[in-house]
Amino acid sequence: ALLRAAPDIDGDGAPDVDVGHLFYYGVSLGGLLGPGLIALDGEIDMAILSVPGGHLTTFITDNSAVDAFRPVLINLIGGEEEFDRLLPVVQALIDPADPATFAPFVLGERLAPSAGPPNLLVAVAAYDDVVPPSTGRALARALGAVHVSPVVESVDLLPVVDPPVKENLAEGTVTAGFFQLDRVTDGGRLQPAEHTNTPLSIEAQTQMRVFIMDWLNGGAAVIDDPYRMLDTPPLP
Repeated sequence: ALLRAAPDIDGDGAPDVDVGHLFYYGVSLGGLLGPGLIALDGEIDMAILSVPGGHLTTFITDNSAVDAFRPVLINLIGGEEEFDRLLPVVQALIDPADPATFAPFVLGERLAPSAGPPNLLVAVAAYDDVVPPSTGRALARALGAVHVSPVVESVDLLPVVDPPVKENLAEGTVTAGFFQLDRVTDGGRLQPAEHTNTPLSIEAQTQMRVFIMDWLNGGAAVIDDPYRMLDTPPLP
C-alpha cells in the first residue's frame, strides 16, 4: 500500500516503482516468510519462493545439519520417546507463524480483503541440506499448487502437469506451480541442486526470467522446464 501511494522513492518526481506489477522474491528465510506476507498483503501480484519450506519442526527431524545435535536434544529432554511426544506440542506452538499455516490463503482465499491469488512459482532443491526437501513438499501440499514435471519426488495430493504451465488457476488468469530442481550448473560443472547453489544457478535464473518477463510486458506468467530450455544433461 505504501509503494502504491508513494512510488517515487528517490524524490525526483517520477515514479520508480511500477505499482501495477508488485512482485515478491524470497530466498531461503525469505521463502519461509513469503506465504505469510502474500496471504496478508493483497497488493502482491506475483511471487517466487526459492528453496522455501513449511511445517517447521521438520527442520529438526529431517535436517542433516541437526543430526549431530539430535542425541544431545534427546538426552536433555529425557529420551527418544519424550522427544517424539514433544514435537507435536512444539509444532502446535509455532503453527500460528508456520509458512504452511498461511499457505492455503495464498492461492485460495487470501486474508487480505478482495485480493485474488497471485502468480506463484515455488522452486526447491532436491538435495537441500539446509531447508529439508520434505518441508518444501509440505509447503506445496498446503498451497495446493500443481506439481510441474519433471518430478524428482512425488508429492501426495498434488496433480502433476507437464510444462509449460500458463494461466492454470483462477479461471485462467493466474499461473502457479511447484518445481523441483535436482541439478544445477555451478561454475560450468553439473552439480546436485543444494541450498546454496540453486537460487543463483543458470537453471533457476532462466526459469524465473521466463516466469516474469511476459507478465511484466502485460502477458501471462509461464512456468517452464529449465532443463529442457537449456538442454541440461541429467546427473551422472
